[in-house]
Amino acid sequence: MYRFLLLLLPVFIYAQNHRFIYEVNFKKDSTENLYAKEFYFLDIGSEEILYYGKDYFVLDSLRKNNLPIEFKTMPSLTNITIHKNGSSNYDEYELLEYDMVKLSSENKQNWKLLNDKKQIDQYNVQKAETFWGGRKWTAWFTTEIPFQEGPYKFSGLPGMILELKDDQNNYSFKVIRSYKLDIVQNKDMFGIFLKNAAPVSLQKYYKIKLSHYQDPLSFLKNGMMDLKDYEGVFLKDGTKVTRENQKQVIEQQQKMILKYNNPIEVDKAVRYTQ
Repeated sequence: MYRFLLLLLPVFIYAQNHRFIYEVNFKKDSTENLYAKEFYFLDIGSEEILYYGKDYFVLDSLRKNNLPIEFKTMPSLTNITIHKNGSSNYDEYELLEYDMVKLSSENKQNWKLLNDKKQIDQYNVQKAETFWGGRKWTAWFTTEIPFQEGPYKFSGLPGMILELKDDQNNYSFKVIRSYKLDIVQNKDMFGIFLKNAAPVSLQKYYKIKLSHYQDPLSFLKNGMMDLKDYEGVFLKDGTKVTRENQKQVIEQQQKMILKYNNPIEVDKAVRYTQ
């Protein structure tokens, strides 16, 4: 379990390469008052900014230290978001079991700066609001950190976003640690996932997601994996698939897809039909 203290030393303002770690609390199911917690890394470099889940960082560390990687022990691998420094064009990578897709989009928030101010740790912060992605968001940012960035696809304020949440309490983001990087994440592990990512339009993305819902184990049929050669294969959430339990796994996966359909950009949520 990660336990961090907010450590944002003034020396970092002179560093181009920097990492911010966000604690993200969110509802997988918007109809339930249950929250999941994950940690995301925001790496800011001179050329590009990467936003990715802790699991990719762990996988990269295992690889660099020549330690065994067992996907069955890993939590779900989350989306990776990348954009060039100063650009509002984002590439988002999503892993659908054994396929990675790449969805490109332009994202800008129309922020309204408010007069409300407070202090987060040693930083003076100001309140801002926006309606974006089908949700109303409140951000607290500081001009004392010279980056106009934030978690996920949020940016454009005259400072760094330290806290962010929507008005229905579905998502909240909070910086819990920050430190200088000698180099940004070199994407050793990312490269395994990103190099073969298939670029798709939003319409194509919807078709892929709907097809995945109809048959979450289609990769077994298209020859990517053969259960005859394995005792079982593992889905990215750790579920083990065998020749005997395929029907049960399909039903379980479909229920989860329907239940946990509460993305950050709710206006782009896939409309599944049972």
